[in-house]
Amino acid sequence: MVAKKVERMDSEVNGEIASTGRVDLSGFWGTNRAVLTMAILCTQLIFLLTDTIGVPDHLYSRGYLGGTPYESIWSDALFLIPAALIMPLVGNLQQKVGPKAITVLGFGLFGISLIAASISTEQHVFNFFRILQGLGGGVSLPIAGGHMGGRIGKAYIPLGKSLLVFFFAIGATGGIAISAFITWNIGWRYIYGLFGLLILISLGVIIKLMPSTPGDTRIKIDWLTYSLLAGGFGLFSMSLVYGNQKEWFQSSIYIIAVWTSVLLIGFFFWRLSKGPPLINPRIFNDINYCVSLINLSVILFFVFMIFGTVPHFMMQVMGNTIGSYSIPFTFFSLGTVTGTFLTTPIINPFYIGRSIMQKKIISSLGILIFATAALWISGTNSHQDNQTLTKQLFMLGFGLGFIIMELQLCFKTMPAELMTGASAVSFFCTNITKAISGGISQALITTSSQGSWDRFRSQIFESNNALEIFQAPFLNINSGLTTDTWSQASLEIINEAISKQVDVVSIINLSTTAGLILIPLSLLPFLHKEASAKT
Repeated sequence: MVAKKVERMDSEVNGEIASTGRVDLSGFWGTNRAVLTMAILCTQLIFLLTDTIGVPDHLYSRGYLGGTPYESIWSDALFLIPAALIMPLVGNLQQKVGPKAITVLGFGLFGISLIAASISTEQHVFNFFRILQGLGGGVSLPIAGGHMGGRIGKAYIPLGKSLLVFFFAIGATGGIAISAFITWNIGWRYIYGLFGLLILISLGVIIKLMPSTPGDTRIKIDWLTYSLLAGGFGLFSMSLVYGNQKEWFQSSIYIIAVWTSVLLIGFFFWRLSKGPPLINPRIFNDINYCVSLINLSVILFFVFMIFGTVPHFMMQVMGNTIGSYSIPFTFFSLGTVTGTFLTTPIINPFYIGRSIMQKKIISSLGILIFATAALWISGTNSHQDNQTLTKQLFMLGFGLGFIIMELQLCFKTMPAELMTGASAVSFFCTNITKAISGGISQALITTSSQGSWDRFRSQIFESNNALEIFQAPFLNINSGLTTDTWSQASLEIINEAISKQVDVVSIINLSTTAGLILIPLSLLPFLHKEASAKT
């Protein structure tokens, strides 16, 4: 009886979901297949959480590691960039050595490097293990995509794809809140140690339950095309971090790096059209996959731009600690999970968006909600309170939850044998977008701060609003407060007050830019086609 259910056509299963919101899973839960699925989802979740834990964690940990602010900034980039660059290679490696072999190698490296990072005592050593975490953990999303969209079993593929998207929503947004809470209340080392332990436990389950499928040693990997891809996109992403520290085009090294990366990317696309395929070209036959790929890359660029700047604003301007801002970011994650839950089949039997047109509208609405929340944030000031920002973050998260509908459309009609490659390409795009977005947003903050600093510094006089809190104790003194009597300590206090105004200007600029650009981008989901959504 179970065997017949497993062999049902995808069209039958999807038809059952569309009409009832349910699918018969009686032969799934309580089996080894379900346990293996949960282990793979655990690794996916931890990878996504590790992707964002550095936002609060590395500001705190660098004091223990003896790192400067410039060194600790690399801790995030050195994880994110290798993780993105390894993904396009996973499909071919899986075919060559088998899914289990690449899974064990990647997850093993990921878990061990997490534990090693937790006992690091020097910033450069810590950063080295962040690179290994990226290389090992980067296989998790393609492997999860291949399992959830294929190896889980034909009858359960719709469930697997829903779980893949739902856990993506949790992991992509929950890292800041979880990291901030644990770092502040227990310690930053416990995060890496706990995550490493969970990865190794999951790996033990995978070794025990995942079938050993032999690879095909005849599979050839186009290392030249991959080297051009990795060199071009990797060098460009790193140049953004380096340029932000070295005054951009005043640095000859930065100029060389940028032009080299542009040439490598150009050669990559030329080679991609001429040489043997690095990625199976059949995945691009699905028009909805291609549309979602473009939508996710473009839209998430601006989403990550907002996402990465709010924590700094909350600390520098609003006076939060990483412990206190964990609560507002919990609501951000809650908003995202709520929006995703409302639109995810099987996870929610009463989900909304059952037709392709409804999905287009929901995705477009999510972009508009996010854009509106970004413009709401752009009206902020130095007296912003946590209650208002918590509402704004929840609204941002809810909009993002609807935007993640694009990920469902990305995989909806993808054949099982192509899911690993399709996942690799889509998550490569989202991760490299995050790396580039982070670099550009930091560049905009730096540029905005430098300009604003010059603008505000020339206005250091008694009537400057930024100085009111410092002038208050002197209001009853007849001689008043004059610049002739300011000491170096006074100037430092004044500079700190004015720098808060600079941070306010920076977040206003970024959120306004993101909000205004996202509004017209809300039309992108309507590029999806009805025909290719049918299964």
